Amino acid sequence: MQTRISIILSVLLFSFSALAQGPENLKEADSLFRAKQYTQSYALYDSLLAKKSYSAAMLLKMAFIQEGLNHTGLCLYYLNLYQRASDDHQAAAKMEELAEKNRLEGYRPTELSSLYHFFEKNNLDITRVFGALIILSFSIALFQKKKKSSLKVPVFMVVLFCVCLFATANWTSPPEMAIVRHNRTYLMGGPSAGASVVEIIGEGHRMTILGKKDIWLRVKWRDKDAYVKENNLLPVVL
Repeated sequence: MQTRISIILSVLLFSFSALAQGPENLKEADSLFRAKQYTQSYALYDSLLAKKSYSAAMLLKMAFIQEGLNHTGLCLYYLNLYQRASDDHQAAAKMEELAEKNRLEGYRPTELSSLYHFFEKNNLDITRVFGALIILSFSIALFQKKKKSSLKVPVFMVVLFCVCLFATANWTSPPEMAIVRHNRTYLMGGPSAGASVVEIIGEGHRMTILGKKDIWLRVKWRDKDAYVKENNLLPVVL
């Protein structure tokens, strides 16, 4: 029993220590950033991000540091993460500006990407609306049943709104995106080093991830499917 209590106490103490360490590291990193010691502050920010401990402001600072180092790919990567964390439209404009300046592809908004963004931003409100419509339609169906009237219309509406709710929950998530992290990244025609080379591209391009096979990611590049080694991409995931 005492052993179990000791283990539990050790775990709790470790957890509290880790929680306390996070903000302190962030404060230290912010202090180094303000002192323009960017390399040191970036190292601390990077360690915090690896532990999933981050803030939108931190991601923006990481993008600023990488832009100053002329690491366009990493700058765009952190700007993508920042936009995910903050929904700041200025970040999208900045990414388009950098992409145009460096002739990078994958950053121009499309009607489909705008639609995905709308659903991602308003997902909770849309879910509530469809939920309320389902309840309302079901209530009308019960009322119609009591009056011994036709149930075709209210039942149809219940089914329709249930389908819409299911579609919103499962089919409106934006596709996973990734940033090319290395120069001279090979895009292949198949998931093999022996496949034909589709193109050799530089860092910073953004592309959609379609799937994975072993160490290869299937991506969309210029409206065509291609394969790239996983370690050549930085998935835009928080």
